[in-house]
Amino acid sequence: MTSRNDSQRPSDTKLATMLMVMVFAWALNFVISKIALREMPATFIVGIRNVVAGLFILPFYFWQRRTSGPATWTWKQAPMLFLLGFVGIAMNQLFFVLGISRTTVAHAAVVIGLAPVSTMLIAVLLGHERIKRKRIMGMALALSGVGILQLAHMSEHSPNGPAPSLLGDLFIFLSGLAYAVFTVLGKRFTREHTGITMNTFAYVGSAIALLPFTWYASQSVDIASFTWRAWTSVLYMAVFSSVMGYMILYWALRWMPASRVSMFAYAQPVIATCLGILFLHESPAATLYLGGALVLAGVLVSERL
Repeated sequence: MTSRNDSQRPSDTKLATMLMVMVFAWALNFVISKIALREMPATFIVGIRNVVAGLFILPFYFWQRRTSGPATWTWKQAPMLFLLGFVGIAMNQLFFVLGISRTTVAHAAVVIGLAPVSTMLIAVLLGHERIKRKRIMGMALALSGVGILQLAHMSEHSPNGPAPSLLGDLFIFLSGLAYAVFTVLGKRFTREHTGITMNTFAYVGSAIALLPFTWYASQSVDIASFTWRAWTSVLYMAVFSSVMGYMILYWALRWMPASRVSMFAYAQPVIATCLGILFLHESPAATLYLGGALVLAGVLVSERL
């Protein structure tokens, strides 16, 4: 007999299509962030991005309350929902912008490809999944790719931004780690709450928490001098790569395991690297392709078992 949840489950094609839309939005975000960083400091971008995202999601939240009835969350759950959103959203975005301001799109895209490995490790540490020998081999392969990636620092060229750096790559890795923490810990809450509810807690909470840093960053810049390109970039980052992307993620997590959802991140490094070459005229070194291939191969070996 088919359960109510099984009858409501979207088709695999619809799930895959929506997740690829999410991945493309996030891949384009690498390029969009570079454009915003030409005029705005990183901390200001993160703060304004969360304010815009919070304001954007609030009408949807109240519409949901009006059409679906009272909220399903309780005040006892609220601190955890805020904390989860702060780690998965604010910290993820802060580390990402700090990283992308110090490295190339290609480097950042490959390093962020380690997110599925981080997701699996956290799931194992929390007892949600079991570690296997071949998974360890896959992780070793992915880490060797990161090692090779660092050899490309001196030979890569980015006419529209900084050359790759170890610090930049480290920030990008921490961004992926924050995303992995959210993916694993947020799985339980996505069964109980809609993506709109999760997004509202995440962005409104992050905007409030980052408000002192946003205000401080605004004191050292001339806001009136920012062009429409910078503001449009922040708007894209807030609406598409943030709210829309994470709403798809929350929705997909209701129907798919966290490790399976994270597998769609395989396409992100390829798409982001191509976009960086196309729009920013980056010139990745041959070692980047080798390192990137090892990272993706290692993640694939780890996740396919």
